[in-house]
Amino acid sequence: MGVNSAGTRTNGVHATAKLGMSPEGTLEQLAKEQGVTTIDVVRNLLPDHRTIVAGGHLPHIMREVSSWGEILLVIHTPDVVLEWPTQIPTGTASDGYFRFPGDTPIGGNIRWENCQHVAFICRPFLDRASRSIQFFNADGEVMFKIFVMRDGQRNLVPEQVEKFEALRARCSRQAPHPLGLEDEILPRGDLA
Repeated sequence: MGVNSAGTRTNGVHATAKLGMSPEGTLEQLAKEQGVTTIDVVRNLLPDHRTIVAGGHLPHIMREVSSWGEILLVIHTPDVVLEWPTQIPTGTASDGYFRFPGDTPIGGNIRWENCQHVAFICRPFLDRASRSIQFFNADGEVMFKIFVMRDGQRNLVPEQVEKFEALRARCSRQAPHPLGLEDEILPRGDLA
């Protein structure tokens, strides 16, 4: 037995077994079925299927992913699953927000200070390998997701998989800068 972020006792073994039996289900769907938060489900994934780091990495991750080319941006609410192939524009962190330039395909702001956890997830989905970076708020729910793109044969783009794995390794070794300013301190890719 475990305890979810709301203090409710959960059966993590059952959640992990359910994931093994139903890999096509979304993490949000499983959380709803189990009566836990999505981050609780992620914590119960097999260790090689997830790496969870502090939410303070969000600005650095967004800047790094802006160099990957086209990715799949996903917004998943109880009512909508919006999938948008796009390139993440280079943004800036200020006043608790990660801001996108106004003249890019993605405009607006992310309140990065509300991001408590970032999960790098590697798990099968619909009988195929998948890689995603998922950003979680204080309620243990997903703010948004970034998926590695697929090629014309529906295989993951190898260059993005390499960049995903390198970023996951760097973030898991390094504590985030308290103001989200890693890129102002270290050049991209040098967060060691």
